[in-house]
Amino acid sequence: MMLWKLILLPFFYLIGKDHAVKNGWCQKVKPSPPPRAAPNSAPKPAPKPKPPKKKRTDGPKIVFSYQLNEYTHVKFVQEKLFKAGYRSWPSLDSPKEAGKVGVDIPKTIRSSVLVVPVLTKSYQNSPACQKEIQFADKCKKALIPIRIERGFRPGEDWLGFLLGTRVWYDLSKKETFDEQFANFLHTISLIGKDAKMPPEEEEEPPPLPTLQPINSEAMPQIQHPNTVI
Repeated sequence: MMLWKLILLPFFYLIGKDHAVKNGWCQKVKPSPPPRAAPNSAPKPAPKPKPPKKKRTDGPKIVFSYQLNEYTHVKFVQEKLFKAGYRSWPSLDSPKEAGKVGVDIPKTIRSSVLVVPVLTKSYQNSPACQKEIQFADKCKKALIPIRIERGFRPGEDWLGFLLGTRVWYDLSKKETFDEQFANFLHTISLIGKDAKMPPEEEEEPPPLPTLQPINSEAMPQIQHPNTVI
């Protein structure tokens, strides 16, 4: 039988395999079906790549309460705080956000750790600044005042009454700025530690400008670096 198939094999190739199968001279070999997968062997989906960590831009902050014309000096202090690892408001990325009508100042103050009133004559004369600091006091936020205008002292008005005997830091003089800022930063580290940024958020801020006092007039000597009103 096998000898017969071997003799006819060349003949099948000459007339064509399909014709031979049609006339019953040979059988068509059916292709074997693909192997079936096991019931529980479904392919596992590839793991999704982890999204990059988002920077934490919300949460507790140190809020600066200041008159808008003084932002250049406020930004200088903010950048020093940023280098020390503390978030503050307004954002250094959006310095004009404090002046926008749509900004919810009460919400910003409520979410803050502490509020820094920036003492100047224009701040004392500003009704908007008065509302901010009074609202912060009503919310029982810690107040750490700084002075950036030489010779300015709060009078016997709403600002002097509100600050009471609180200690404030004189950042208006270039020759004593480093010492006063170190004391200011130490107080923040005790009260506003929740505003400290995690290490992965800390970045190098823009170059710091040169500090220039608002008023270059000579200021009376202060007996103690931290003046008590």
